[in-house]
Amino acid sequence: MSGPPSIIYRMTKTEIEAAQAEAIKIMTDAKKLLEKTGLEVSFIIRAPNRAKWPVLMLEVGETFADIDAVRNGQR
Repeated sequence: MSGPPSIIYRMTKTEIEAAQAEAIKIMTDAKKLLEKTGLEVSFIIRAPNRAKWPVLMLEVGETFADIDAVRNGQR
């Protein structure tokens, strides 16, 4: 079993943009599939602090009110 590489590969701006576009496409497709279940789905893109690129999240719940309640720390 090998460990992590000793030199971390740094993606070029073009590679990062291509990866972002692919990730957003995958998440959008997943959102459409999840919506077919009848549940509410929220696709969120956030760029926290000094993130080099955004964090992508899918939230799935019975209603948007349920999703908002979780976002606000309610259980």
